[in-house]
Amino acid sequence: MDAADIDRIIKDYASAARRCVDGGLDGVETVTGGHLIGQFLSLRTNRRTDGFGGSLENRARFGLMVHEAIRRAVGDDFAVGIRFVIDEAVEDGSDFEECLAFARLFEREGHIDFFNCIFGRMDTDLSQAEQNMPGMFSQSAPFLPLVGQFKRETRLPVIHAAGIRDIATARHAIRENLVDLVGMTRAHIADPHIVNNVMRGEEERIRPCVGASYCLYKKVQCIHNPASGHETIISHTIMRAETPKRVVVIGGGPSGMEAARVAAERGHRVSLLEAGARLGGQVLIAASASDRKDLIGIVDWRVDELARLAVEVRLNTYAEAEIVIAAEPGAVIVATGGVR
Repeated sequence: MDAADIDRIIKDYASAARRCVDGGLDGVETVTGGHLIGQFLSLRTNRRTDGFGGSLENRARFGLMVHEAIRRAVGDDFAVGIRFVIDEAVEDGSDFEECLAFARLFEREGHIDFFNCIFGRMDTDLSQAEQNMPGMFSQSAPFLPLVGQFKRETRLPVIHAAGIRDIATARHAIRENLVDLVGMTRAHIADPHIVNNVMRGEEERIRPCVGASYCLYKKVQCIHNPASGHETIISHTIMRAETPKRVVVIGGGPSGMEAARVAAERGHRVSLLEAGARLGGQVLIAASASDRKDLIGIVDWRVDELARLAVEVRLNTYAEAEIVIAAEPGAVIVATGGVR
């Protein structure tokens, strides 16, 4: 990038932020992590020999100029933050101490309001899956301790979102003063009603994010919330049926459990017939692997919901014709997977 490129792109950042103001948004956030501002910061990618390369101050220059231009464009009453890498976690990248030094430069300049802390880089799907979106193969909230250390050594408010998938972990992060605000992106893809459930005192009803990272590959879709990413055709709010019916669902795998749950939410009287001794189908097999044990949340949540909705669950029951007919169903849903 020559000087003209740099000037043009800084103006583009500022005009984009101004459009956010005009569009009625409350704030904007830039990003480092392998993207353009981060490419200037990191020696891994910045090989320049001019005023934008070499020393720590020079490598920070582009990012500082971007945020100065944004602040001028949006004014002082608009939130401006930076999704900020606190450790690139690669041998030739910026370590925690260097990232902390960059953070203090941004604080000193006074153009940003908060840090949204992330770990590693965000420039490939692999780095996203391993570092920015830690899934079922990682421990819960793996970077929270380092984020807490960053917060202790800086003065601006700190946000963090990486593998914080449940309210208990979020509550711990706030209570221990590790962060000022918790981000729970995938958790809200799994259940957009998290906040409402907490406010109603129904925390146990939150559909859990199991860390499968299906949403990484099928953007904003969820492995066990079919409405996410399909809101134009499937509502997250289930409407009551005008005429309640007697419904029999055959098969207690995840699809059968979901069908029974939705039917019961609509006000139907539901029976679920499962040939095996447990609900869950093939998810039980998948969750038996130690690194995939969190998948059991797909089953456990539905078991609890079926109990709450008073769905009759009959285990060890093969759906013979006479059993189904005896129930006098108004609708039968067959969810037997590969069995016909």
